[in-house]
Amino acid sequence: MRIVEANKTLQASHSILNMIAKKRLSAGDKIPAEIEMSEILGVSTVTVQRAMALLVKKNIIERSRGRGSFVKDDFFDKQLIGTISFLLISPRISHHYDAIIFDSRKAAVRRKYELRLVAAGNSPDADAVAQISKTNGIIMTGKVTQAWVDFVESMNIPFVILGNHNLKGDLTMVRADYRSAGMLLAEKLRGRGCERIGLINGARSYLPCVEIYDGLKEALSCGKVSFDDKDALWCSIENRYGEISDFMSSRKKGFDGLIVEGGCLEFLHNFFYEHAGDIPHPILGVFSKPMLAGDRFSKYEVVDFKENLGDRGVDALFAVMGTEGAPRTHLIETIAI
Repeated sequence: MRIVEANKTLQASHSILNMIAKKRLSAGDKIPAEIEMSEILGVSTVTVQRAMALLVKKNIIERSRGRGSFVKDDFFDKQLIGTISFLLISPRISHHYDAIIFDSRKAAVRRKYELRLVAAGNSPDADAVAQISKTNGIIMTGKVTQAWVDFVESMNIPFVILGNHNLKGDLTMVRADYRSAGMLLAEKLRGRGCERIGLINGARSYLPCVEIYDGLKEALSCGKVSFDDKDALWCSIENRYGEISDFMSSRKKGFDGLIVEGGCLEFLHNFFYEHAGDIPHPILGVFSKPMLAGDRFSKYEVVDFKENLGDRGVDALFAVMGTEGAPRTHLIETIAI
C-alpha cells in the first residue's frame, strides 16, 4: 500500500474510533455501514474498508457476514492501541489542570488511546521533545508559547491547543467563551437589583481574565449600572489574599454584587469568614458549580460552560488526526445554572 493510502487508512480509523467514543457505543453495538461511513467521513468506501480491516486486526471491531460490523464484546478489556501527549507548559498553578487531565484521559481511553502527561518549560527541551515525539497526537495547554507552537508544527504531529491564548498561525484551539460568561454574570447581577458591581479578577496577563473584564464592561454599558475601573481588582498570584483584603476594606461603600474569577474565590471566602459581621456579603457572580464546594454563604449567581474542556479537546484532536478535519476554533459556550 502506498504511503498516501496508508495515511488515509490510519486517519479513517481514527475517525471511526472518535465516532465510537462520541456516540458512546458499547460492546455489541452496530457500526454504520461502509457506504454511510464513507459519506460521514468524506472518503472512499475502499478507504473505509481498509480502516475497518485495520480495526478488526487490532480487535476493536468485529465483522459478521450479512449482519455488519460491531464493537467487539471485549473492546474495553483490550490493550490500548496508541498514545497521545498532554503537554502542560509552565502552568500558573498546576493543580488547576487536574480535572482537565482526568477528563482528557477518560476521553482518550474511550478511543483506545493512552494519555501521557508531559510537563515542560516555556521552550522545547530535550526530555519533553523525546516524550512527545513518540506519540500520535498532542494536546497543548498551560502557558503555551509561540516557540512551542512553531516547534510542534515542525514535528508534523497533529495537535490542538486548550485555553485562551494570543498565538500566531492557523491553529486548532479549544477555548471557553469567558467574554460571554462575564456578560451573562453582569446581566444576572443587574437583574437581581445590584447597583454597584465590582470585579475581583486574576492577572492582566491571563487572557480569560481580560475577556471577563471586557464582557462585564460591555454588559453594564448597555444598562443603567455604571462601572468604575477602580472597582476592578487585578490580582497577582503571589499575594491574592492581601490584595483582596485591601481592596474590599478600602471600599467605604460596599458592593452589592461582585463577579469573581475562579482562582480568587477561595481567598474572598476567607476574607468574608474573617470579617463576618463587618462587611455585608454581596451577591457573587461565579464560574461553574465545582467552585461552590464548601461554600460559606449562598448568595450566588452562577454560569457554567456547556461542554467539558478535556473531553472537547480530545474530540478536536481526533478530528485533526482523522479525515473530517476540525474547525480552527472550538468555542465552548456558557449557560446559566
